[in-house]
Amino acid sequence: MKAIFNKMTSLNVSTLIGIFGVTVLILNLVYKVTNSSSLKESGVQTTCVVTKSGYTIIYEYEVRGEKFKERRKHPFDGIEVGDKFMLLYDPSKPENHMPMFSHPVIDEEGDFKDTYTTSVRFDWMNDNIHFSYKVNGIYYERIQRLPPGVEVENIRYKVSYRKDKPRIAYIRFSQEGRAIE
Repeated sequence: MKAIFNKMTSLNVSTLIGIFGVTVLILNLVYKVTNSSSLKESGVQTTCVVTKSGYTIIYEYEVRGEKFKERRKHPFDGIEVGDKFMLLYDPSKPENHMPMFSHPVIDEEGDFKDTYTTSVRFDWMNDNIHFSYKVNGIYYERIQRLPPGVEVENIRYKVSYRKDKPRIAYIRFSQEGRAIE
């Protein structure tokens, strides 16, 4: 009888742990979706800069003179140290933020120059565009997260690359989701 009770107790504990784990996962997902929607509606925009890239990435951003550093799992292959992306944050709690990896920031500070893609491949499962381009006789390959609503129809795209670091390059998209020619 004691053996049956011990077996039932361990089964109940395992079941409770499983239910608790699933509940935590669901609550975490609901929080992320709600937080994401809230930041998209009322978040303030700034820029984050990737300072380390590997299995995880580290990016930094600044709000009202205060610097923040965040580590996160690599969102997609192809992120380079020095990449800049748009970031939305809660003005009352700046550590509550959301990097927008589908919105690279091309600023004058990096001194960008333009070229064109030599090949393009789309990864619709992950909303990525894989492209190659040539700078000073050297071929580079890059992966870029596509912004929501992008209409992909061209075979050849204009690429803006940093003159001092040509590995950092982006295909520019307009607000309407079209590639900028």
